[in-house]
Amino acid sequence: MRRNTLPRLLLAGAAASAVAQQYVIVTVDMDAAAPGIQSSVALREGAPTLGDVAVYVFDPSGEHSAQGIGYLGGIDRGIAFGHVRSNANEGAVTAMRHAAGTPMNPANTPWPFGEPGLDKGFDGAEIQYVEAGASEPAPIAQSPDAPIFTVDIDFDAVGACDVYAFHLLDFVVVWSSGTGGAFSSSGLNWLDAGGDAVPDQTQTAYGLDPDAPLPSPPAPFLVDYVDGPAQGGPATVVVTRSGDIDHDRDVDLQDLATLLAGFGTGAGAAWEQGDVDGDGDVDLADLSTLLSQYGWRCAE
Repeated sequence: MRRNTLPRLLLAGAAASAVAQQYVIVTVDMDAAAPGIQSSVALREGAPTLGDVAVYVFDPSGEHSAQGIGYLGGIDRGIAFGHVRSNANEGAVTAMRHAAGTPMNPANTPWPFGEPGLDKGFDGAEIQYVEAGASEPAPIAQSPDAPIFTVDIDFDAVGACDVYAFHLLDFVVVWSSGTGGAFSSSGLNWLDAGGDAVPDQTQTAYGLDPDAPLPSPPAPFLVDYVDGPAQGGPATVVVTRSGDIDHDRDVDLQDLATLLAGFGTGAGAAWEQGDVDGDGDVDLADLSTLLSQYGWRCAE
């Protein structure tokens, strides 16, 4: 579950980029509708749902192939994307709803699973994913262009300043305490690629994620699970007031200037242009809403 260079993050430094090429990467984009990989996304206070969350598998080196992800025997699964609860939040994540995307191996059938019915990896809501059916390995995509599955996240009573944490994990590694892995190169039940390349100590239902740094022989590749920002930590949904146009958790002159610059924008206006009331334009109603919130900020 961790943080190596992603091609679309444009992290500086040739050395960091070279390190990233060693791994097949599993990553979550918290806002697939926006360019690049977003490890954090802002949500308006009171909003009931976040959509456009996508999970990708890709291989920057272009050198690795795989036959499937995980398997259906016992309690083993493949990739899990889940919520870690916090008592500091006013609201709660109530559910995750999934849709199958493009399998890592095009010959596979994708199976994202929601709750109930599966062993859980997290204390909050989660989605688990396996795919199988291919008769031979296929090359893994070099870039995160097509998600293997997508997720809509439902919330209840979220309050401004809530922060919701999400992680990816290799469920097979977690369950088996550090051996094996979610990926198979030579058979449906041959789990031969290791889990996270770098430890991050994510809390799971089975204890701390062991983050197995090495694959179980004869593994073809290492895998790194990149759920949060490059410097570490989970993917997050950060709740803020509607007047916080720049999503920096306050409503100030910068937000007002942005709204005034977008004032008069017609149908199709975005929050980032000043449509703080969400009705698709930037007008006096938006200005009034922002001014009513002016000076608000989240406590550090």
